[in-house]
Amino acid sequence: MLVKAGSFAFDIMSGMRTLGLLAKLSAGLAVLLLILAGAAILLLPRLLPAERVRAMAQEQAQKTLHRQVRLGEVSLSLWKGIGLRELELSESPDFSAGTFAAVKELTLKPDLFALLRKQLLIDSVAIEGLKLTLVKRKDGSFNFSSLGASDAGQDPQTGSGKALAGGAGAALALDIRKAKLSKSSALYKDLRSGDELSLSGMDATLRDFSLSKPFAAQLRLSAKGRVQGRPLNGGLRFDGKVDLGGQDPDRLAVFINDLELQQAELRLEASGQIRSLSAPRFELKAEVKAQGQELFEGDFSGTGDAQGAASLKFALRSRGFSTDILKSLGVKGGIGVPRLNAQGALDWKGARLALRKVRLESTPYGNVDIDGEIRGLGGPAPFPALDWSVALKIPAGAAKDLGLTFPDGIKLPGAAVDGKGRISGDDLNVERFRLRTEGGNDVELQGLISGLRAARRQLNVSVKADSFNLEELAQLSPDARSMGLKGRGFFAVAARGYSDRPTLHGKIQFKGLGAKASAVELSDFAGIAIFDSQRIDIPDLKGRVGEGVLNLDLTVRQYAQAPKIELQGELSRLDLGKMQLAQGGGKAGKAVEPPGPARPLPTLEAKGKFTVKEVVHPNAQAKDMELRWDLSGVTSDLRKLSGWAKMKTGGGRFSALSEMTMRSKIIKVLVMPLMVFQKVGSLGGLRIIPDLNNIAFTELSGDYSFKQGMMTIQESRLESEAANLYAKGDIDLLAERLNLAVTAQVAGLNPVEIDVRGTFSEPSAKPRLGKLLADPAKQLIEKTGKELLENIFKRR
Repeated sequence: MLVKAGSFAFDIMSGMRTLGLLAKLSAGLAVLLLILAGAAILLLPRLLPAERVRAMAQEQAQKTLHRQVRLGEVSLSLWKGIGLRELELSESPDFSAGTFAAVKELTLKPDLFALLRKQLLIDSVAIEGLKLTLVKRKDGSFNFSSLGASDAGQDPQTGSGKALAGGAGAALALDIRKAKLSKSSALYKDLRSGDELSLSGMDATLRDFSLSKPFAAQLRLSAKGRVQGRPLNGGLRFDGKVDLGGQDPDRLAVFINDLELQQAELRLEASGQIRSLSAPRFELKAEVKAQGQELFEGDFSGTGDAQGAASLKFALRSRGFSTDILKSLGVKGGIGVPRLNAQGALDWKGARLALRKVRLESTPYGNVDIDGEIRGLGGPAPFPALDWSVALKIPAGAAKDLGLTFPDGIKLPGAAVDGKGRISGDDLNVERFRLRTEGGNDVELQGLISGLRAARRQLNVSVKADSFNLEELAQLSPDARSMGLKGRGFFAVAARGYSDRPTLHGKIQFKGLGAKASAVELSDFAGIAIFDSQRIDIPDLKGRVGEGVLNLDLTVRQYAQAPKIELQGELSRLDLGKMQLAQGGGKAGKAVEPPGPARPLPTLEAKGKFTVKEVVHPNAQAKDMELRWDLSGVTSDLRKLSGWAKMKTGGGRFSALSEMTMRSKIIKVLVMPLMVFQKVGSLGGLRIIPDLNNIAFTELSGDYSFKQGMMTIQESRLESEAANLYAKGDIDLLAERLNLAVTAQVAGLNPVEIDVRGTFSEPSAKPRLGKLLADPAKQLIEKTGKELLENIFKRR
């Protein structure tokens, strides 16, 4: 908006300069007409031949204008006046430099009664087929500057110098009752900027033309080309009065009854006045339309100077519109401009634009205020120094009405925004910025954001929420709505450093926090989180995980570099089956496709203790489960994993183990000894080991150590009334290579041992049965064991 207003002011200045050029051109043509009229006064009474008149007119015109003149036919009549055809005026100094102006036909009729009084008063002038070529040279001068220049007083090339007082240099007095221009054209070239403008269909009517008094004027033309480096394809229509001020630029004035400027489908209609050429002053009322629909109307006033500086006061009004009607101009469609009032002042000087008390005010949204300046405008890195303030109310759904696009399903709540601050170069200083939503979210931000145009921004900001409401935030997107977020609380957070990895400190307190992740529901969470640049503490978190009650103490140190996690907690009931469904998208028996490439997690350390009173699963139950661990080098690929972990339960039951392990490789490793013996427990009708598909156990425990990605099973134990099972050995977690010894002790029988080697995808098994079975049974077990292990570890 501001840029358009400034551009509009600049276009006004350009238009006033163009009027000045036309004034100079009119003066030059007036000299030519005066010479011809004078010749008619002298020659008509003596009835000189037209050929003699033509020669004398050419000679006198060339002497006065310092240009060559060509004339075709000349006709003289007391009643019809002077008629000229094929009139041409050269560039300076002659036609070898080109043609400056050409007229197909010119008719000039003097006032006969004024002639009798020895006064020059033109009754009418008609010009048809005028062709002009206006050129602005690289030094800033124009190709018509030397028209009528005196040898003694001006440079014939530039027209510089002072007019002589009296005699030939005295101010020219010329009055014309009616002048008409038709079927004419002009070409303007700027050799310095490369701009070029072609004017066609030029029709003009002047009544009571005078160089010293106001006269009525009507003008119509079409324009095409480039001005100020921008394409132009439009036209102009003017109806009003012009005062040339006796050729004094300071007295020049244009009084506009009706002005219409058109660029493609965009139309500007204006009225008002413009005074002075050297130091313009203007007062205008304007209206901008597109496809017949009003976009803006406004009042403008200001001043300018010949160096391009301008000062503009404006008051704009709009009833609102959609930018769809501006698509043909390259404007993005789908944006709704609301009912709007804009007012303020702009001062433009060179590359500096000052904005003085600019206010944008919209009903029902509110207002935005800006005050300051932008330096280096038009350069590669403009420098803004602006104070700003906002006070807005945005109804629900208004963002889309304004043309702001969001992914499908996003719904923004109604909100109120108020704030103030300053933008200085690449720094945004927020003194206050507060957002309050209809649902009770109340967030305030203040501080400094530096490097807005840099690859990495620096932050020194604080954010606080006197209240937040997750239920309202859950309505923002379909994903959030499906999670069923709920809960309330407050927080205060400060952020320092670079935006991609800032250091944070603050406090969050919440209650009634809840969410749903597939089949697992989290509810009634309450607690406090306290954090700074080195640690996060959640000292007493309480809530529900499904049907279980959770109590948790959590500390995370060095979370921004290499996190160290300490956790102590207990859960009354864990539904492992629902948790597996949540991880797998809710459909059992199907392998889950891994997500796309993820950002690597930082290496972390973890230690703690977690107890579960009851673990349930469709294929297993356990009670009094206790997990303890002290691990380091934890990464997504486990390459640096070191430390230890222990697991122990107080009893339970297993059934259908293969279904239980479908979704988790960790569970598969932990219960792998049971699965091996489940498959080889009965061979050839001889049952060696009880059926593990339905077995109650009194103890399940494991003691594991890790070093640089190598897992050592110190001991894995399952004890039951039917059998005791043990496992020891190593698992290379990186290569998934196995080196295990699994033993089953059945009451009344010798231990049964199997060595497991190979990898998860291609395991091998070698039973060590001692004297318990004959050689044929050994071979059968060796073969069957290998096949069954392959099925156990087969990738799904």
